[in-house]
Amino acid sequence: MRSGPLPEKIIVYILMEFSFLNLQAQEITPLFPGNEKGEGRYYYMQVFYRYGDHLTRSHSMQQILSREIHSFELRFGVRSDGRQQWQQLHNYPQYGIGLYKGELGGHRADSLLGSPLAFFFYYGAPLVRKGWFSFLFDVSFGLAYGFRPYDHETNPEQDMIGSRLNLYFHLDPEFCFRISDRWVLSLAPGFTHFSNGRLYTPQHGINTFDLGMGLRYNMTTVTKRTAEGQRPSLQPVYKRSPLEPFLPRFELQMMASLGNVMAARPPGTPRGPRYMTSSVSLDGAYQYSRLSRVTLGTDFFYDGSLQEAYVNWQYRDIPAAWKMSVGVHAGLQYDVERITFLGNMGYYLYKKTSLRGKYYMRVGGRIRLSHAIAAHIALKTMNGPRAD
Repeated sequence: MRSGPLPEKIIVYILMEFSFLNLQAQEITPLFPGNEKGEGRYYYMQVFYRYGDHLTRSHSMQQILSREIHSFELRFGVRSDGRQQWQQLHNYPQYGIGLYKGELGGHRADSLLGSPLAFFFYYGAPLVRKGWFSFLFDVSFGLAYGFRPYDHETNPEQDMIGSRLNLYFHLDPEFCFRISDRWVLSLAPGFTHFSNGRLYTPQHGINTFDLGMGLRYNMTTVTKRTAEGQRPSLQPVYKRSPLEPFLPRFELQMMASLGNVMAARPPGTPRGPRYMTSSVSLDGAYQYSRLSRVTLGTDFFYDGSLQEAYVNWQYRDIPAAWKMSVGVHAGLQYDVERITFLGNMGYYLYKKTSLRGKYYMRVGGRIRLSHAIAAHIALKTMNGPRAD
């Protein structure tokens, strides 16, 4: 159903997910390691400078987006040493929090798009570790503020993004070269994405490709020295403990979601009204390893904005079933302790209108609150990576 415009502020949707047939109690441990007696923590500080170009194009902003972009990052993180078993399973990852500051193409771009500031969490999964060289896969996600949104009166040229607050997502392979025990140099070609999931329109998003250079300073803290006057090691001593036998298992998952979208309008015109969206998904998930599952499932969607597809109908005469759709999907789920990253590829079985295409994707993450309940945030797309 239609609702009036909402004030622009942070909107958080808590989406609950229930898992059945896998109800055995599991210990939930903190992501940041505890300080065991006599052991230190391996902290580090890291700065990044990134130089790149826009991947998203806009006809009205073509010249502005041809300018190079610059950004800086400051990170504070932990190098894990295996004191928790999940760290051993993931080859001793590094993770932490960071700040991003970006400049999207000079003064003119700043006046139209803004200069975003993001706070994010990141996770680096090591793939290769050989002496002075290591290679890891790094993912960052958070919230970015400082954009200048589209406005049909004050900012009509900016047809890329419609909100001041957007999701921040960054992905890169990172090549690390240890100069000394304290200092590490990094090279990281990466991809950055800003969007709001159609909470506000226009919603083409901002996508950039960049090459980053980073410098890391290693630190450590200790509570007990092994010998008088001996300095603590700046490199983690990786722990290994025996693992319990793994048995593949099956579980049934139900995921209920609630959302809100803004209808799209042509550039230069006022923004459209808001509509409610919701979905219910049923999945059969087979956990074939300690870290991963494959899933098959069904999705039931409701999207109030689909009423605009029926231009010759009065709102009150449009059946509710015409704003609904049903699809099937296959997916993957990857666990990092109590956090799960999920991705689905789906195909519509029933849909009254062709407005959303034939297939969709769903990406997101969830955090386990207990052995049977999790909260999640997810984004559904239409006909590829475009937010729906």
